[in-house]
Amino acid sequence: VLKNEYYRSVTLELSQANINDFDTEEYISALIAGKFNTIVCFAVGYLNGETYFDSKILKKNPLLKDRDIFKELSVLKKKYRFNFFAYLNTQFSDIGDKNSTWSQRRIDGKKTKQLKASTICPNSPYKEILLKTAKEISSKYDIDGFYFDEVSFQSWCNCNFCKKKYFKETGLTIPKKTNFNNSLFLRWMSWREKTINNFMKDFYNNLKKINKNYIIFFQSAFPISSTFIKMKNFQYVNPIGSRVPKEFVGYYRPSFYGQNIEINHHYSDILSLEPWRKIAGTPIWWPGLCTSYVKNLNQNKTVLPLMELPHFPWSLINLPKDEIIFNIADVQANGGGTWYPMYSPDKRNLNYWSEFSKIFDKFNKIPNTNNRIIDVALVFSKNNAEKTNNNKNEDNYIDDFNNTVSLLKNIKINFTTFSFNSISLLKNKPRIILLINHKYFTKKEYLFFNSYVRNGGSLICWGKPPTHLENNFKIKKDNKFLTNIFSVDLISTRPFFGYLKPDKLIGDGLCPTYGLNNFFKNISSKKIGYLFEGISMFATPDIKDLTPAIFSKKINKGKSIIFSN
Repeated sequence: VLKNEYYRSVTLELSQANINDFDTEEYISALIAGKFNTIVCFAVGYLNGETYFDSKILKKNPLLKDRDIFKELSVLKKKYRFNFFAYLNTQFSDIGDKNSTWSQRRIDGKKTKQLKASTICPNSPYKEILLKTAKEISSKYDIDGFYFDEVSFQSWCNCNFCKKKYFKETGLTIPKKTNFNNSLFLRWMSWREKTINNFMKDFYNNLKKINKNYIIFFQSAFPISSTFIKMKNFQYVNPIGSRVPKEFVGYYRPSFYGQNIEINHHYSDILSLEPWRKIAGTPIWWPGLCTSYVKNLNQNKTVLPLMELPHFPWSLINLPKDEIIFNIADVQANGGGTWYPMYSPDKRNLNYWSEFSKIFDKFNKIPNTNNRIIDVALVFSKNNAEKTNNNKNEDNYIDDFNNTVSLLKNIKINFTTFSFNSISLLKNKPRIILLINHKYFTKKEYLFFNSYVRNGGSLICWGKPPTHLENNFKIKKDNKFLTNIFSVDLISTRPFFGYLKPDKLIGDGLCPTYGLNNFFKNISSKKIGYLFEGISMFATPDIKDLTPAIFSKKINKGKSIIFSN
Protein backbone atom coordinates (compact mmCIF):
# COMPACT_ATOMS: atom_id res chain seq x y z
CA VAL A 1 0.00 0.00 0.00
CA LEU A 2 2.64 2.49 1.04
CA LYS A 3 5.20 3.72 -1.47
CA ASN A 4 7.05 5.98 0.98
CA GLU A 5 9.38 4.60 3.62
CA TYR A 6 7.45 6.00 6.58
CA TYR A 7 3.77 6.25 7.44
CA ARG A 8 2.65 9.86 7.98
CA SER A 9 -0.90 9.44 9.23
CA VAL A 10 -3.85 11.46 10.48
CA THR A 11 -7.19 10.32 11.89
CA LEU A 12 -10.18 12.45 10.91
CA GLU A 13 -12.09 12.37 14.22
CA LEU A 14 -15.47 13.17 12.70
CA SER A 15 -17.41 12.61 15.92
CA GLN A 16 -16.00 15.99 17.03
CA ALA A 17 -16.30 17.75 13.67
CA ASN A 18 -18.66 20.52 12.67
CA ILE A 19 -20.07 18.46 9.81
CA ASN A 20 -21.91 21.42 8.27
CA ASP A 21 -18.57 23.18 7.85
CA PHE A 22 -16.51 20.11 6.91
CA ASP A 23 -15.19 20.41 3.34
CA THR A 24 -13.55 17.03 2.73
CA GLU A 25 -11.30 18.12 -0.13
CA GLU A 26 -10.15 21.20 1.76
CA TYR A 27 -8.91 18.96 4.57
CA ILE A 28 -7.32 16.37 2.30
CA SER A 29 -5.47 18.94 0.20
CA ALA A 30 -4.03 20.56 3.35
CA LEU A 31 -2.87 17.19 4.70
CA ILE A 32 -1.30 16.19 1.39
CA ALA A 33 0.49 19.56 1.33
CA GLY A 34 1.81 18.66 4.79
CA LYS A 35 3.14 15.40 3.26
CA PHE A 36 0.79 13.14 5.14
CA ASN A 37 0.25 9.98 3.12
CA THR A 38 -2.32 8.08 5.17
CA ILE A 39 -5.88 9.03 6.17
CA VAL A 40 -7.71 7.07 8.85
CA CYS A 41 -11.32 8.24 8.68
CA PHE A 42 -14.22 7.58 11.02
CA ALA A 43 -16.63 5.06 9.56
CA VAL A 44 -18.19 4.26 12.95
CA GLY A 45 -17.69 7.03 15.52
CA TYR A 46 -17.20 6.86 19.28
CA LEU A 47 -19.94 9.19 20.52
CA ASN A 48 -22.94 7.00 19.72
CA GLY A 49 -21.63 4.38 17.31
CA GLU A 50 -22.77 6.64 14.46
CA THR A 51 -21.64 6.13 10.84
CA TYR A 52 -20.20 8.59 8.32
CA PHE A 53 -21.24 6.63 5.26
CA ASP A 54 -24.54 5.32 3.94
CA SER A 55 -25.06 2.16 5.97
CA LYS A 56 -27.95 -0.28 5.96
CA ILE A 57 -26.79 -1.74 9.28
CA LEU A 58 -25.97 1.14 11.65
CA LYS A 59 -27.53 4.59 11.84
CA LYS A 60 -25.78 7.49 10.12
CA ASN A 61 -24.90 10.76 11.83
CA PRO A 62 -28.07 12.77 11.08
CA LEU A 63 -26.03 15.95 10.49
CA LEU A 64 -24.65 14.38 7.30
CA LYS A 65 -28.10 14.32 5.71
CA ASP A 66 -27.45 13.15 2.12
CA ARG A 67 -23.66 13.28 2.36
CA ASP A 68 -21.44 10.19 2.37
CA ILE A 69 -17.92 11.05 3.59
CA PHE A 70 -16.53 7.70 2.43
CA LYS A 71 -17.84 8.24 -1.07
CA GLU A 72 -16.20 11.67 -1.08
CA LEU A 73 -12.89 10.24 0.14
CA SER A 74 -12.97 7.44 -2.43
CA VAL A 75 -13.09 10.07 -5.18
CA LEU A 76 -10.33 12.15 -3.56
CA LYS A 77 -8.13 9.06 -3.12
CA LYS A 78 -7.82 8.77 -6.90
CA LYS A 79 -6.91 12.44 -7.20
CA TYR A 80 -4.46 12.79 -4.30
CA ARG A 81 -3.17 9.18 -4.00
CA PHE A 82 -3.18 8.50 -0.26
CA ASN A 83 -3.69 5.40 1.88
CA PHE A 84 -7.29 5.24 3.08
CA PHE A 85 -8.19 3.24 6.19
CA ALA A 86 -11.69 2.91 7.64
CA TYR A 87 -11.88 3.59 11.39
CA LEU A 88 -14.44 1.57 13.36
CA ASN A 89 -15.00 2.23 17.05
CA THR A 90 -15.84 -1.16 18.53
CA GLN A 91 -16.78 -0.02 22.00
CA PHE A 92 -18.95 3.03 22.58
CA SER A 93 -22.51 3.10 21.24
CA ASP A 94 -26.03 4.07 22.23
CA ILE A 95 -27.07 0.61 21.04
CA GLY A 96 -26.54 -0.30 24.69
CA ASP A 97 -29.57 1.82 25.57
CA LYS A 98 -31.78 -0.29 23.32
CA ASN A 99 -30.11 -3.56 24.33
CA SER A 100 -29.08 -3.03 27.94
CA THR A 101 -27.73 -6.58 28.33
CA TRP A 102 -25.06 -5.79 25.72
CA SER A 103 -23.34 -3.23 27.94
CA GLN A 104 -20.21 -4.04 29.91
CA ARG A 105 -20.85 -4.29 33.63
CA ARG A 106 -18.74 -3.62 36.68
CA ILE A 107 -18.65 -5.92 39.70
CA ASP A 108 -21.72 -4.18 41.15
CA GLY A 109 -23.62 -4.54 37.86
CA LYS A 110 -23.39 -0.87 36.87
CA LYS A 111 -22.66 0.11 33.27
CA THR A 112 -19.35 1.63 32.25
CA LYS A 113 -20.09 4.67 30.09
CA GLN A 114 -18.34 7.37 28.08
CA LEU A 115 -20.53 10.45 28.06
CA LYS A 116 -23.97 9.05 27.10
CA ALA A 117 -22.70 5.99 25.27
CA SER A 118 -22.35 2.57 26.87
CA THR A 119 -19.25 0.45 26.53
CA ILE A 120 -20.43 -2.62 24.64
CA CYS A 121 -19.18 -6.06 25.64
CA PRO A 122 -17.00 -7.84 23.05
CA ASN A 123 -18.93 -11.04 23.86
CA SER A 124 -22.28 -9.45 22.91
CA PRO A 125 -24.05 -9.70 19.50
CA TYR A 126 -22.66 -6.24 18.66
CA LYS A 127 -19.45 -7.97 17.56
CA GLU A 128 -21.23 -9.57 14.59
CA ILE A 129 -22.98 -6.30 13.74
CA LEU A 130 -19.61 -4.54 13.54
CA LEU A 131 -18.13 -7.29 11.38
CA LYS A 132 -21.09 -7.04 8.99
CA THR A 133 -20.58 -3.27 8.92
CA ALA A 134 -16.91 -3.71 7.99
CA LYS A 135 -17.91 -6.11 5.21
CA GLU A 136 -20.48 -3.56 4.05
CA ILE A 137 -17.73 -0.93 3.79
CA SER A 138 -15.47 -3.31 1.86
CA SER A 139 -18.23 -3.93 -0.69
CA LYS A 140 -18.87 -0.23 -1.36
CA TYR A 141 -15.62 1.73 -1.12
CA ASP A 142 -12.06 1.75 -2.40
CA ILE A 143 -10.22 1.47 0.90
CA ASP A 144 -6.82 0.05 1.80
CA GLY A 145 -7.82 -1.50 5.08
CA PHE A 146 -9.37 -1.12 8.52
CA TYR A 147 -8.42 0.22 11.93
CA PHE A 148 -10.48 -1.05 14.87
CA ASP A 149 -10.35 1.13 17.97
CA GLU A 150 -10.96 0.14 21.60
CA VAL A 151 -11.17 -3.64 21.12
CA SER A 152 -11.06 -4.14 24.86
CA PHE A 153 -12.77 -4.54 28.16
CA GLN A 154 -13.47 -1.20 29.80
CA SER A 155 -14.86 -2.79 32.91
CA TRP A 156 -14.59 -5.95 34.97
CA CYS A 157 -16.79 -7.23 32.85
CA ASN A 158 -19.52 -8.93 34.86
CA CYS A 159 -22.27 -8.96 32.22
CA ASN A 160 -24.44 -12.02 31.53
CA PHE A 161 -22.66 -12.78 28.24
CA CYS A 162 -19.30 -12.96 30.02
CA LYS A 163 -20.63 -14.95 32.96
CA LYS A 164 -22.27 -17.56 30.73
CA LYS A 165 -19.35 -17.84 28.32
CA TYR A 166 -16.75 -18.04 31.08
CA PHE A 167 -18.67 -20.78 32.90
CA LYS A 168 -19.21 -22.71 29.66
CA GLU A 169 -15.52 -22.61 28.76
CA THR A 170 -13.98 -23.11 32.22
CA GLY A 171 -16.70 -24.34 34.58
CA LEU A 172 -15.84 -21.40 36.83
CA THR A 173 -17.57 -18.22 37.98
CA ILE A 174 -16.05 -14.78 37.46
CA PRO A 175 -13.99 -13.73 40.52
CA LYS A 176 -15.05 -10.65 42.46
CA LYS A 177 -11.66 -9.47 43.79
CA THR A 178 -8.25 -8.76 42.30
CA ASN A 179 -5.53 -11.13 43.46
CA PHE A 180 -2.58 -11.71 41.15
CA ASN A 181 -1.33 -14.49 43.41
CA ASN A 182 -4.56 -16.46 43.08
CA SER A 183 -4.72 -19.08 40.32
CA LEU A 184 -8.47 -18.58 39.75
CA PHE A 185 -8.01 -14.84 39.27
CA LEU A 186 -5.03 -15.37 36.92
CA ARG A 187 -7.04 -17.87 34.89
CA TRP A 188 -9.83 -15.33 34.49
CA MET A 189 -7.40 -12.57 33.47
CA SER A 190 -5.96 -14.93 30.86
CA TRP A 191 -9.48 -15.65 29.60
CA ARG A 192 -10.14 -11.91 29.16
CA GLU A 193 -6.97 -11.62 27.04
CA LYS A 194 -8.00 -14.66 25.02
CA THR A 195 -11.44 -13.10 24.40
CA ILE A 196 -9.91 -9.89 23.03
CA ASN A 197 -7.33 -11.78 20.98
CA ASN A 198 -10.04 -13.98 19.44
CA PHE A 199 -12.08 -10.87 18.59
CA MET A 200 -9.10 -9.50 16.67
CA LYS A 201 -8.38 -12.88 15.08
CA ASP A 202 -11.97 -13.26 13.84
CA PHE A 203 -12.08 -9.80 12.29
CA TYR A 204 -8.61 -10.18 10.78
CA ASN A 205 -9.30 -13.55 9.17
CA ASN A 206 -12.77 -12.63 7.90
CA LEU A 207 -11.63 -9.42 6.22
CA LYS A 208 -8.48 -11.01 4.77
CA LYS A 209 -10.75 -13.53 3.02
CA ILE A 210 -12.44 -10.60 1.27
CA ASN A 211 -9.18 -8.94 0.28
CA LYS A 212 -5.82 -10.43 1.26
CA ASN A 213 -4.16 -7.08 0.53
CA TYR A 214 -6.14 -5.20 3.18
CA ILE A 215 -4.04 -3.65 5.95
CA ILE A 216 -5.85 -4.51 9.19
CA PHE A 217 -4.82 -3.26 12.61
CA PHE A 218 -6.17 -2.76 16.12
CA GLN A 219 -5.66 -0.34 18.98
CA SER A 220 -3.20 -1.18 21.75
CA ALA A 221 -3.45 1.38 24.53
CA PHE A 222 -0.76 2.72 26.85
CA PRO A 223 1.95 0.04 26.98
CA ILE A 224 4.43 0.32 29.87
CA SER A 225 1.98 2.32 32.00
CA SER A 226 -0.53 1.84 34.79
CA THR A 227 -4.10 2.96 35.38
CA PHE A 228 -2.91 5.76 37.66
CA ILE A 229 -3.81 9.09 36.05
CA LYS A 230 -0.68 11.17 36.62
CA MET A 231 -2.24 14.25 35.05
CA LYS A 232 -4.54 14.87 38.00
CA ASN A 233 -6.56 17.61 36.27
CA PHE A 234 -7.75 15.00 33.78
CA GLN A 235 -9.75 13.23 36.47
CA TYR A 236 -11.86 16.30 37.12
CA VAL A 237 -12.21 18.08 33.79
CA ASN A 238 -12.78 15.08 31.55
CA PRO A 239 -15.86 12.87 31.94
CA ILE A 240 -14.07 9.72 30.75
CA GLY A 241 -11.55 9.93 33.59
CA SER A 242 -13.74 7.56 35.60
CA ARG A 243 -13.72 4.75 33.02
CA VAL A 244 -11.31 2.72 35.15
CA PRO A 245 -13.21 0.99 37.98
CA LYS A 246 -11.69 1.38 41.42
CA GLU A 247 -10.82 -2.33 41.52
CA PHE A 248 -8.24 -1.78 38.78
CA VAL A 249 -6.61 1.44 40.02
CA GLY A 250 -2.83 1.06 40.01
CA TYR A 251 -2.72 -2.01 37.79
CA TYR A 252 -0.90 -2.48 34.52
CA ARG A 253 -3.17 -0.64 32.09
CA PRO A 254 -3.26 -3.08 29.13
CA SER A 255 -4.24 -5.88 31.53
CA PHE A 256 -7.27 -3.87 32.61
CA TYR A 257 -8.24 -3.59 28.93
CA GLY A 258 -7.63 -7.30 28.36
CA GLN A 259 -5.13 -6.31 25.67
CA ASN A 260 -1.87 -8.23 25.40
CA ILE A 261 0.08 -6.93 22.43
CA GLU A 262 2.60 -9.72 22.92
CA ILE A 263 -0.02 -12.09 21.49
CA ASN A 264 -2.31 -9.63 19.66
CA HIS A 265 0.45 -8.58 17.25
CA HIS A 266 -0.03 -11.79 15.26
CA TYR A 267 -3.34 -10.40 13.97
CA SER A 268 -2.26 -6.86 13.10
CA ASP A 269 -0.49 -5.81 9.91
CA ILE A 270 0.45 -2.56 11.65
CA LEU A 271 1.26 -2.49 15.36
CA SER A 272 -0.54 0.53 16.77
CA LEU A 273 -0.23 1.97 20.25
CA GLU A 274 -1.30 5.06 22.19
CA PRO A 275 1.63 6.48 24.18
CA TRP A 276 -0.09 9.57 25.61
CA ARG A 277 2.58 10.57 28.04
CA LYS A 278 0.77 13.50 29.68
CA ILE A 279 -1.94 11.19 31.01
CA ALA A 280 0.58 8.50 31.95
CA GLY A 281 2.86 11.10 33.57
CA THR A 282 5.96 9.90 31.74
CA PRO A 283 9.05 11.63 30.29
CA ILE A 284 9.37 12.90 26.74
CA TRP A 285 11.26 9.77 25.62
CA TRP A 286 8.51 7.37 26.74
CA PRO A 287 6.73 7.14 23.33
CA GLY A 288 10.03 6.07 21.76
CA LEU A 289 10.52 3.52 24.53
CA CYS A 290 7.06 2.05 23.88
CA THR A 291 7.79 1.98 20.15
CA SER A 292 11.01 0.04 20.77
CA TYR A 293 9.21 -2.53 22.93
CA VAL A 294 6.44 -3.06 20.35
CA LYS A 295 8.74 -3.00 17.29
CA ASN A 296 10.81 -5.80 18.78
CA LEU A 297 7.74 -8.04 18.85
CA ASN A 298 7.98 -8.20 15.06
CA GLN A 299 10.70 -6.27 13.24
CA ASN A 300 8.92 -6.84 9.91
CA LYS A 301 5.84 -4.83 10.88
CA THR A 302 5.34 -1.08 10.98
CA VAL A 303 4.68 0.49 14.39
CA LEU A 304 2.29 3.46 14.47
CA PRO A 305 2.09 5.33 17.78
CA LEU A 306 -0.91 7.68 17.97
CA MET A 307 0.84 10.79 19.28
CA GLU A 308 -0.16 13.86 21.27
CA LEU A 309 -0.03 17.38 19.87
CA PRO A 310 0.32 20.77 21.60
CA HIS A 311 -3.41 21.39 21.14
CA PHE A 312 -4.37 17.86 22.19
CA PRO A 313 -7.56 18.35 24.28
CA TRP A 314 -6.21 16.87 27.51
CA SER A 315 -2.59 17.91 27.08
CA LEU A 316 -3.06 21.66 27.09
CA ILE A 317 -0.76 22.12 30.05
CA ASN A 318 2.89 22.74 29.19
CA LEU A 319 3.30 20.48 26.14
CA PRO A 320 5.99 22.30 24.12
CA LYS A 321 5.81 22.52 20.35
CA ASP A 322 9.37 21.25 20.14
CA GLU A 323 8.06 17.95 21.42
CA ILE A 324 6.60 17.24 17.97
CA ILE A 325 10.06 17.33 16.42
CA PHE A 326 11.58 15.23 19.19
CA ASN A 327 8.77 12.65 19.02
CA ILE A 328 9.06 12.17 15.26
CA ALA A 329 12.82 11.68 15.54
CA ASP A 330 12.69 9.44 18.61
CA VAL A 331 9.82 7.25 17.41
CA GLN A 332 11.26 6.97 13.92
CA ALA A 333 14.70 6.04 15.27
CA ASN A 334 13.02 3.27 17.25
CA GLY A 335 11.32 1.90 14.14
CA GLY A 336 7.95 3.69 14.14
CA GLY A 337 5.94 5.93 11.86
CA THR A 338 3.97 9.11 12.57
CA TRP A 339 0.26 9.22 13.42
CA TYR A 340 -1.80 12.07 14.86
CA PRO A 341 -5.48 12.37 15.79
CA MET A 342 -7.20 15.44 14.36
CA TYR A 343 -9.46 16.17 17.31
CA SER A 344 -12.16 18.79 16.80
CA PRO A 345 -11.41 19.26 13.07
CA ASP A 346 -11.48 22.97 12.28
CA LYS A 347 -10.57 24.45 8.90
CA ARG A 348 -8.93 27.38 10.70
CA ASN A 349 -6.20 24.91 11.77
CA LEU A 350 -5.50 23.52 8.31
CA ASN A 351 -2.43 25.69 7.77
CA TYR A 352 -0.99 24.12 10.93
CA TRP A 353 -1.28 20.67 9.32
CA SER A 354 0.14 21.74 5.97
CA GLU A 355 3.26 23.04 7.75
CA PHE A 356 4.22 19.50 8.81
CA SER A 357 6.02 19.06 5.48
CA LYS A 358 8.88 21.19 6.81
CA ILE A 359 9.33 18.77 9.72
CA PHE A 360 8.91 15.56 7.74
CA ASP A 361 11.53 16.63 5.20
CA LYS A 362 14.12 16.70 7.99
CA PHE A 363 13.52 13.10 8.97
CA ASN A 364 13.15 11.24 5.69
CA LYS A 365 16.80 10.17 5.83
CA ILE A 366 16.88 8.59 9.29
CA PRO A 367 18.20 5.07 8.62
CA ASN A 368 16.15 1.95 9.15
CA THR A 369 16.60 -0.15 12.29
CA ASN A 370 16.78 -3.57 10.63
CA ASN A 371 20.50 -4.15 11.21
CA ARG A 372 21.35 -3.27 14.78
CA ILE A 373 24.07 -4.20 17.21
CA ILE A 374 22.46 -4.28 20.65
CA ASP A 375 24.81 -3.74 23.57
CA VAL A 376 22.20 -3.69 26.31
CA ALA A 377 18.69 -5.15 26.35
CA LEU A 378 16.17 -4.02 28.94
CA VAL A 379 13.46 -6.63 29.53
CA PHE A 380 9.96 -5.32 30.15
CA SER A 381 7.98 -8.00 31.96
CA LYS A 382 4.23 -7.69 31.53
CA ASN A 383 3.86 -10.47 34.08
CA ASN A 384 5.79 -8.57 36.76
CA ALA A 385 4.14 -5.27 35.85
CA GLU A 386 0.79 -6.94 36.57
CA LYS A 387 1.82 -8.55 39.82
CA THR A 388 4.08 -5.95 41.42
CA ASN A 389 2.66 -2.61 40.27
CA ASN A 390 -0.59 -2.76 42.26
CA ASN A 391 0.40 -0.27 44.92
CA LYS A 392 -2.51 1.88 46.11
CA ASN A 393 -0.45 5.06 46.29
CA GLU A 394 2.01 5.08 43.41
CA ASP A 395 3.49 3.03 40.60
CA ASN A 396 6.03 0.43 41.58
CA TYR A 397 7.24 -1.65 38.65
CA ILE A 398 6.43 1.02 36.04
CA ASP A 399 8.22 3.87 37.83
CA ASP A 400 11.28 1.74 38.58
CA PHE A 401 11.40 0.59 34.97
CA ASN A 402 11.15 4.14 33.61
CA ASN A 403 13.76 5.35 36.11
CA THR A 404 16.10 2.66 34.80
CA VAL A 405 15.52 3.94 31.27
CA SER A 406 16.30 7.47 32.46
CA LEU A 407 19.54 6.22 34.00
CA LEU A 408 20.59 4.46 30.79
CA LYS A 409 19.82 7.55 28.72
CA ASN A 410 21.74 9.83 31.08
CA ILE A 411 24.89 7.73 30.82
CA LYS A 412 24.33 7.39 27.04
CA ILE A 413 24.10 3.62 26.86
CA ASN A 414 22.98 2.04 23.58
CA PHE A 415 20.01 -0.08 24.63
CA THR A 416 16.66 -1.31 23.40
CA THR A 417 13.56 -2.72 25.09
CA PHE A 418 12.24 -6.24 24.72
CA SER A 419 9.55 -8.53 26.02
CA PHE A 420 10.89 -11.87 27.20
CA ASN A 421 9.46 -13.65 24.15
CA SER A 422 11.04 -11.22 21.70
CA ILE A 423 14.47 -11.37 23.33
CA SER A 424 14.38 -15.16 23.51
CA LEU A 425 13.85 -15.31 19.73
CA LEU A 426 16.83 -13.09 18.89
CA LYS A 427 19.45 -14.87 16.82
CA ASN A 428 22.24 -12.57 18.02
CA LYS A 429 21.83 -12.08 21.75
CA PRO A 430 22.71 -8.75 23.45
CA ARG A 431 25.95 -8.47 25.40
CA ILE A 432 24.07 -7.43 28.56
CA ILE A 433 20.48 -8.05 29.69
CA LEU A 434 18.87 -6.06 32.52
CA LEU A 435 16.08 -7.43 34.71
CA ILE A 436 14.18 -4.92 36.87
CA ASN A 437 11.86 -6.07 39.70
CA HIS A 438 11.70 -9.52 38.13
CA LYS A 439 10.14 -11.19 41.18
CA TYR A 440 8.06 -13.71 39.20
CA PHE A 441 9.57 -16.01 36.61
CA THR A 442 8.63 -19.05 34.55
CA LYS A 443 10.55 -22.24 33.88
CA LYS A 444 11.12 -21.07 30.32
CA GLU A 445 12.63 -17.79 31.58
CA TYR A 446 14.88 -19.59 34.05
CA LEU A 447 16.21 -21.98 31.40
CA PHE A 448 16.79 -19.15 28.92
CA PHE A 449 18.71 -16.86 31.31
CA ASN A 450 20.73 -19.76 32.70
CA SER A 451 21.78 -20.73 29.18
CA TYR A 452 22.35 -17.09 28.20
CA VAL A 453 24.88 -16.54 31.00
CA ARG A 454 26.65 -19.86 30.47
CA ASN A 455 27.10 -19.05 26.79
CA GLY A 456 28.79 -15.70 27.38
CA GLY A 457 26.06 -13.21 28.24
CA SER A 458 26.02 -10.81 31.19
CA LEU A 459 22.83 -10.68 33.26
CA ILE A 460 22.23 -7.78 35.68
CA CYS A 461 19.34 -7.73 38.15
CA TRP A 462 18.11 -5.16 40.66
CA GLY A 463 14.94 -4.37 42.57
CA LYS A 464 12.72 -7.28 43.59
CA PRO A 465 14.79 -10.43 43.00
CA PRO A 466 13.45 -13.52 41.18
CA THR A 467 11.99 -15.60 44.02
CA HIS A 468 8.64 -16.94 42.75
CA LEU A 469 8.07 -19.53 40.04
CA GLU A 470 4.82 -19.40 38.07
CA ASN A 471 3.44 -22.44 36.29
CA ASN A 472 -0.06 -22.94 34.87
CA PHE A 473 -1.50 -20.03 36.91
CA LYS A 474 0.03 -21.35 40.15
CA ILE A 475 2.77 -19.49 42.04
CA LYS A 476 5.23 -20.85 44.58
CA LYS A 477 8.48 -19.68 46.17
CA ASP A 478 11.51 -21.02 44.36
CA ASN A 479 15.16 -20.07 44.91
CA LYS A 480 16.80 -21.79 41.92
CA PHE A 481 17.05 -18.56 39.89
CA LEU A 482 18.91 -16.85 42.76
CA THR A 483 21.11 -19.77 43.75
CA ASN A 484 21.98 -21.23 40.34
CA ILE A 485 22.38 -18.00 38.35
CA PHE A 486 23.43 -15.41 40.95
CA SER A 487 24.78 -17.78 43.62
CA VAL A 488 23.04 -15.96 46.49
CA ASP A 489 20.05 -16.64 48.71
CA LEU A 490 17.56 -14.09 50.05
CA ILE A 491 17.66 -13.63 53.83
CA SER A 492 15.35 -10.65 54.40
CA THR A 493 14.06 -7.36 53.01
CA ARG A 494 13.63 -4.10 54.96
CA PRO A 495 13.69 -0.31 54.46
CA PHE A 496 17.21 1.02 54.41
CA PHE A 497 19.03 4.34 54.35
CA GLY A 498 22.78 4.37 54.00
CA TYR A 499 25.65 4.49 51.56
CA LEU A 500 26.99 2.28 48.82
CA LYS A 501 30.73 1.64 48.73
CA PRO A 502 31.76 -0.06 45.48
CA ASP A 503 34.74 -2.34 45.14
CA LYS A 504 37.93 -0.57 44.05
CA LEU A 505 37.66 -2.32 40.69
CA ILE A 506 34.49 -0.40 39.84
CA GLY A 507 35.01 2.89 41.70
CA ASP A 508 35.97 4.65 44.91
CA GLY A 509 33.11 7.06 45.53
CA LEU A 510 30.34 6.83 48.11
CA CYS A 511 26.74 6.94 46.95
CA PRO A 512 23.69 7.49 49.19
CA THR A 513 21.06 4.80 48.85
CA TYR A 514 17.60 4.35 50.31
CA GLY A 515 14.42 2.33 49.95
CA LEU A 516 13.77 -1.36 50.39
CA ASN A 517 16.96 -3.39 50.51
CA ASN A 518 17.39 -7.13 50.02
CA PHE A 519 19.91 -8.82 52.28
CA PHE A 520 21.49 -11.81 50.58
CA LYS A 521 23.47 -14.76 51.85
CA ASN A 522 26.47 -15.27 49.61
CA ILE A 523 26.93 -18.81 48.30
CA SER A 524 29.86 -18.64 45.90
CA SER A 525 29.71 -15.25 44.19
CA LYS A 526 32.21 -12.40 44.36
CA LYS A 527 31.32 -9.37 46.50
CA ILE A 528 31.98 -6.17 44.52
CA GLY A 529 29.99 -3.60 46.50
CA TYR A 530 28.95 -2.93 50.10
CA LEU A 531 26.37 -0.97 52.09
CA PHE A 532 26.74 0.70 55.45
CA GLU A 533 23.99 2.48 57.33
CA GLY A 534 24.10 6.21 57.87
CA ILE A 535 22.88 8.05 60.96
CA SER A 536 21.33 10.78 58.82
CA MET A 537 21.41 12.00 55.26
CA PHE A 538 22.88 15.23 56.69
CA ALA A 539 25.61 13.53 58.70
CA THR A 540 29.14 12.75 57.54
CA PRO A 541 29.12 9.00 56.81
CA ASP A 542 31.13 6.81 59.14
CA ILE A 543 32.16 3.65 57.32
CA LYS A 544 31.56 0.61 59.52
CA ASP A 545 29.68 -2.68 59.49
CA LEU A 546 29.94 -3.20 55.74
CA THR A 547 27.14 -5.36 54.30
CA PRO A 548 27.64 -7.04 50.89
CA ALA A 549 25.37 -5.31 48.37
CA ILE A 550 26.58 -6.18 44.85
CA PHE A 551 27.37 -9.77 43.93
CA SER A 552 29.05 -11.01 40.77
CA LYS A 553 29.27 -14.62 39.60
CA LYS A 554 31.28 -15.87 36.62
CA ILE A 555 29.62 -18.92 35.05
CA ASN A 556 31.42 -20.54 32.12
CA LYS A 557 31.79 -17.77 29.52
CA GLY A 558 29.32 -15.33 31.08
CA LYS A 559 28.63 -13.38 34.24
CA SER A 560 25.69 -12.53 36.48
CA ILE A 561 25.44 -9.47 38.74
CA ILE A 562 22.74 -8.77 41.32
CA PHE A 563 22.21 -5.57 43.33
CA SER A 564 20.64 -5.72 46.78
CA ASN A 565 18.76 -2.41 46.38
